[in-house]
Order: sequence, then C-alpha cells, then structure tokens
Amino acid sequence: MEKKKIRSRKIVKYGMAFLIPIICIVIHMMMTDCYPFGKNTILLGDSNTQYYAFFVELSGRIRQGKSIFFSWDMGLGYDFYTNFFYYLASPVNLIAVLFGGSHMELGMIVSMCIQVGLCGVTMTYFLSHTSRNKMQHGWLNDILCVVMGMAYSMCDYMLAYQYNLIWLICLLLVPVMMLGVERLIEGGDVRLYFVMLFMSFVFNFYFSWFVAMIAVIWFIDVKKDSWKMFWKRGVKFALTSMTAALSACVVLVPCFLAIVGREGASSLTEDIPFSKFGNFANLFQSFFWGHDIDIAGRTLYARNMYMGLSLLFLAVVYVFNRNIQLRARVKRLVEIALLVACLNLTGALYVLHGFTYPHLYSYRYAFILVILLIVSAFECAVNWTKPGIREGILTGVVFLVFLGGVFLANNEVQNVVCYMVTILLIIYLFMVFVLQARNSIKINSLIVNFIVILFVELISNAVYVNTDAYTTGKEHLGGTDGWRAIYNEKDNSDLNRKTSWILSQNNTVYSDTNIFSSIINTKVTWLFDALGMVYQEHGATYAYRNTTPVTALMFNVRNVLSDADAYYGGYTKEQSYNLKNDVYDIDDEIAWYTTDYAVGAGFSTDGSIKDWNVSDVVPFEVQNEFVKDVSGVEGVFTHVSPDELTDFDVKYRGCTPDRQVLPDGVTLERKTDKNAYTYMNVSLDEDYHATQIYMFTAPRDMHLYVSLEDANKLCNIVTVDGNVIADINEYDAYPSPKDVLDLGELKSGQKVEIQAVNLSTVLKKGVTCIDFYEYHDDKMQECKESIKDRTLSLDTVTSTYVKGTVTAKEDGILYTSIPYYRGFTAYVDGNKTDITPLANGALVGLELTAGTHTIEFRYVTYGFKLGLMLSAAGWLIVVLYMVNLRRSRKKKVQAA
Repeated sequence: MEKKKIRSRKIVKYGMAFLIPIICIVIHMMMTDCYPFGKNTILLGDSNTQYYAFFVELSGRIRQGKSIFFSWDMGLGYDFYTNFFYYLASPVNLIAVLFGGSHMELGMIVSMCIQVGLCGVTMTYFLSHTSRNKMQHGWLNDILCVVMGMAYSMCDYMLAYQYNLIWLICLLLVPVMMLGVERLIEGGDVRLYFVMLFMSFVFNFYFSWFVAMIAVIWFIDVKKDSWKMFWKRGVKFALTSMTAALSACVVLVPCFLAIVGREGASSLTEDIPFSKFGNFANLFQSFFWGHDIDIAGRTLYARNMYMGLSLLFLAVVYVFNRNIQLRARVKRLVEIALLVACLNLTGALYVLHGFTYPHLYSYRYAFILVILLIVSAFECAVNWTKPGIREGILTGVVFLVFLGGVFLANNEVQNVVCYMVTILLIIYLFMVFVLQARNSIKINSLIVNFIVILFVELISNAVYVNTDAYTTGKEHLGGTDGWRAIYNEKDNSDLNRKTSWILSQNNTVYSDTNIFSSIINTKVTWLFDALGMVYQEHGATYAYRNTTPVTALMFNVRNVLSDADAYYGGYTKEQSYNLKNDVYDIDDEIAWYTTDYAVGAGFSTDGSIKDWNVSDVVPFEVQNEFVKDVSGVEGVFTHVSPDELTDFDVKYRGCTPDRQVLPDGVTLERKTDKNAYTYMNVSLDEDYHATQIYMFTAPRDMHLYVSLEDANKLCNIVTVDGNVIADINEYDAYPSPKDVLDLGELKSGQKVEIQAVNLSTVLKKGVTCIDFYEYHDDKMQECKESIKDRTLSLDTVTSTYVKGTVTAKEDGILYTSIPYYRGFTAYVDGNKTDITPLANGALVGLELTAGTHTIEFRYVTYGFKLGLMLSAAGWLIVVLYMVNLRRSRKKKVQAA
C-alpha cells in the first residue's frame, strides 16, 4: 500500500510539472486563434519559415525510404545528414513526423509542447534527487520541486526561444546531466553523465556546446572534497566527456567539417568591439515581471531572463544563508557574477558562442544563469534558517541597489504595469521574510507563500508577455491549401527543377531550388547574390527569384508557379488559376510559367568556365560572362544608360536626396552619379517607407531588364503605362538587397515607373544603385543552340547517385547545376575523377576529354566514414569499461 501511495504521488508530481506548462501554451493558442484553433501559429520565426520545411521533408523521406545523406528536394540539392543533426534529430520529433506532411504544423506544435513539458519534468526530477535537497521528502518538498521545475520550463528564456524547438531536447537533458555530474563526483558512477552528454551531442550537436559548458560549471560547483580527490574526479570527468564525444563522432565529425567548411554567414557584424560592455541595468531589469521578451533575439544583448522574482529573492537570501557552507556560497556567487559579466561583454559572447557572433538569438547560454539561480533558490528554501537582522539588512541593501541601478541606468524603459507589479511583489516578499524573522509565521508557511507567489507569477507572466507571441502560419500566408495539388502534379524528374513563389512567400516546402539553412554551401548563396537573385546577407538563405533566361539555363529550372511574372524573366505563362487567399482577403491569380532555356543538369564546355568571374557588382555582367564562357556568345545583355531613356527622372518620397555624403562604409566603386542615388530617410511614419521613384519613357522597342541594389533592402513596385507588373511591397516577407526585374518587351513611347521602396529607418542614410540592360533573345538562342548537342543526359537519379552520358566536342569542363559539397565522388567512364569546383566553389564541375563519356556522381557525407570509425572506437572503450566494472563488482560481492 505504501508503494502505491509513493507511485501515485510521483505520478501527480511529474504530471503537474509536465502538464501545467503545456496547458498554459494551449490556453495561449486558444486566446490568439492559433492552429488548430485558427489560422495563426505559435511556430514563430525560424520554426515557421525554416524548420517546418525540414520536418515536412523528413516525413516524406521516412515514408519513401530515401537516404539520409543527400536531398534534391531543396536548395538545388544539399547535404541532408548534417541538416538532420542540426534541426531534426530530437527523438521527440518522431511524434511530429507521425502527423504526416499535410498536418506537420500540428505535429510540430505537439512536439514542442511535449519537450517544454519535459523540461519541467527533468528539472523537477533533478531537484527531487540532487544531494542538495536536504528537506524531508513529503508533499511540501514535492510541490517545491514542481513549482521550481515549472520556473525552468516557463522562464522568459523558454518563452522567447520555445519556437526554436531544435534546442529544447538539450534543454530537457541538462538537469539530468547535472545529476549525472553529481553521481560521478559523489560516487564515481559515470554512466548517467555519459549517456546524457552523448545524447546531447547526437540530438543537437550545436547546442551541446552549451551543455558541455554547464557540465564544467556544475562539476566545479559540486566539488567539496580535497583537492586531491577533486583532481582525481576531474580526470574521470574529462575522460568520460571525451569518450562521450568520441562515441558521437559519427555525428560530430561530419557536422564539424560542414560548419568549418562554410565561409562567413555567422557573425552579427564584422566590427563589434571585442571589449564592448552591455548595459548591466538592462540585464537586471529583465528579471522584472512582465518585462518584454526579445522574441526574435535581434540584438547582441537579448534580455530574456525572468524566472520569477520569488526565486530571485531566494537566490539573494542564499548568499546569506548560514545553513549552507560559506565556501559553497562564495563559489556560487562567483559563478553567477562571471556569467552576468559574460552576458554583458562582447568578447565573452564571442568566445562562449563558439568563437562567433551568432546572427540571431545571441543570449543562447543564458539558460545556465537561470539554472544556477533556480538551484540557489531551491537550496536556500530546503536549507532555510531563521534570518537575523544582519541578513535582512544585507538582503534589503542588495535589492535597493538592484532596483536603484535599474531605474537610474537602464535604457530599455518598460511599461508602468511591469514596474508596479515588480515593486509590489518585492514588497510582499520582504513582508513575508520579516514576518518569519519575527516568528510571526512558521518556516513551512513562508515556503508555502513563496510557492504560491511563484506559481501565480509564472502563469501571469507567461500570459502577459506572450500576448503577441504568435504569427500567421506560412502555409496560410501563401494560400498553400489552394495550390498544393497543382504544384505537386508537375513532374520534376532527372533534376528538371521546379519552384514556387506566391504572395512573396518563400515556400521552401514547394521548391527544388530555395533553402534556408545553417548547413549549406554558402558559396551558392554568394552566387545567387552575384546573379541578382534573392539571398540573405547572413548566408543561410537563397531563393530562385529575379531570374533571366541565363539563370534558367544555369540551374535547369523548368517550371515556376508564381503570381509575380516580372520576377521570372525567361519564363512564359502556361496556365493560370484564380485562387482566394483568406489571410489577405484577395483573389490571387497564379500561373505555371515554363521555359525552354533549361537544357539539362549540365553540359560540356571548352574550359573557360573555370575562370568565370562572379565578383562583378552588376548581375547582368556576371551572366554575360557565363554565356560567353560556355558558348562563346557575347552581348546577351547590353547596358542602357539612364541618358538613353527618354525623360528619365527621379523623385523622392519619405526621403531626401543626399548626394554629398555617403553612408559610413559605403563606396560607389564603378557606380556613377547617374545610377547611384544616395538619400536620407526623413519619414516619421513607421508604415510609410522611404521611396525613390524612377520614371522614364521607352525610347524604342526593347526588352528591358532593371537591377536595383540597396543595403537597406528593397521592395519594388513597377508600372508600365499605369498597369502594375510587379507589386510585392505589401506581402514581401523576403526583401532583398538586390532585385532584378523583367520589364518586358517595351514598345516605343511606353511610360515606366519604378518605385524602389527601401526599409531604412528614420534619419538613416543609404544609396540605391540602378542599372538598365537590354536583353537580346537572338543571342540567347544562339547560346542554347551551341550547347544542345553537349548536354548531360541523365539515366539514373537517386538521393545519393546520379548517372548519365555527355558528349564533349573538345577537351574541357563539364558544367553542372549541382551545388558543390565535399561528399561527392565523381567517376568518368568508371574511373574516379577529381571534382573541379566552379563559380568560386558553388557548383560541381568535371574535367573531360573530347568524346562521349559515362558520368557518375556518388554521395556520402564528408567525414562520415572517419566519424563512424572514431565512434566505433568510443563504443569499444565503453564496452571495455562496462565489462571491467562488472568484473570489479563481482569481485566485491565474492569478497563480501
């Protein structure tokens, strides 16, 4: 009967820790009409625009039994293995996969909720089993563990990053890993620590960096024996950590090589001073109830620290708690102080983020400070001693300094409610503290007060700060339900690619070309930049838009489903559809666009393509050189000066011309005053963007393209004779620093107006560069004709194997539209051949001799074989250790 009661109590305890955070999320979803209760979603940021696509692809690959190494379904082709272990490896994600691609949003929400709930469970488990728990185990201890476990799963760090569900698996492992560290130090048992660290490496190799950080901190924190024993345990700790890493090398080695093989793309900015300090008052203020959370993590110092003022109060009292060893208190205080300093020093941010400034979410290890404060508060509660006058005065001084510093020095002022509630909570906590010091209430009553207040704090704070924590689901924005079936009907076999771009949504799920990932060949991103197509500066996004006949030839993209024909030069409308979009409440005309310029996945050239210069600042010149290199044809695009356009004029709206002074760091290089237009934003209306309006009349019949470039990013509106041919300003989710527009075959006398809407802020200076080029289709047809007999004809295409034949008229290079990854191995007529990376390492090329050849490409993720061998060595060590441990225990039993 007693065992039944204990089991029932555990079920209730862990059930509460698991369910309460989930119930709060569900209530938030219902209040904000989030899916499945409406068309909004709690999958914010990257979960909505990035992870969703990978989850859908994972579901499809599992159903179809495809290889885990490579995928042709996105990004022109990319390494899926490293992508899987960066985004998808959490075993909880298998629950999302069970929902299937058509219900993946719900599956991801369920997966996220489960992992958030499990964070509360694992922290509750840690607090219940840690040697720091000195309280007699009973209902009060259980409730205390539960509510502090909730503080971990509902802190502002979790609220801000909950949608970044790729990290949640490591966050839920951390408390159990900490328990493993304690068992290693206190009893020499390494098993729990090894398993948790190994799982962390495998489930999210990136975030395991921060898991390893807290493992080291906690190892130092737990140390309480002699220095001799500390060093002895330290050796065991280090060897166990290295063995866990060695055993996970099948993941770590390929992923590490993929990360170091990328260039750029990871720094927030190039010129952040290494010794720059953030505002400490802002950090302290982030512990206030109702403090705004930085959902996007867009600043270097992203303040998302709240985990309950009750806990913060107890953590301060911990420092003065005489029931806890002074040495332990000093050590904890130093750890917390160092973390606070590191969170405010750019050099420390750089080092502790893995020697980089991340593009977003730069407070990634702030959860360590949260955990140390929660554990300090817990230790204070379970080791409570009646506070004296000195402790009371010292605690009061700390909070007066804390509040005074915030109100005097912070520069991120919050609303009145935030300050009022915070002050009232602190006053109440002090009242309870004083009452207990005067013996007016018992210790248990004091702890109950803290528990109740903390519970109310967490729930109310979550509701209050999460009011705007939702967005419209990406599938709904693009009206995917209306055209998904249309898109899927079009064949894309043999690397004949297709893509979509509707209402300016980068629908990565429905594109063989677009991708948004931290594990890609960034050289392809820079190639898209050089060609004037959509890219993001951080090097993790590129999309097939702003095309010309040349890009269709380059990347073998035959079909486009879109509602923006001006952004797909070289494509002609095949079939139109009129669909209703409920989000924007509009009828949207979309169409299949096709091209006959896509001639295949590759073709042989004379070798000039090896010298293709992709560094020119004008996209049309880059494309001209490509055509010349592969076919010898020159002048597909010819430059048209603004002087050649009749009545060319520029007007300004929301900004003023600023010809005299360029923005800091901006140089015009080859630009002239006639096609580089500097400005200063003077618009005071946030919804009214600075705009330059270029107007002219076509001087003759001509097929005209325009390229615009602005570091402040652009959304453009184009009209010809008053008819809008491009207008994505209202819906543009992916503004780009460059835009290439097909103005079409203009007739002499037609009037053109281009509104270049930039996203600069008030008083910011900028420069917009504009280039006009006339397209000559006869030249492009000549190019296509010259290579039609030397295209790569594919016989077999699987995830990791491509086979085909090609005829080279002379010794030269096989150009392919396959992105270059080091895992490719090439064979020509059965003989292994070195790959020649093209376009500065963006694409795969092969050297060929004249004649007809059989071409094969095989793919195994680079570093996989080495990682597999190292992992085998690691697991051999584990097996030998377990055998030796078993023998030692057997001997002890026999000796007894």
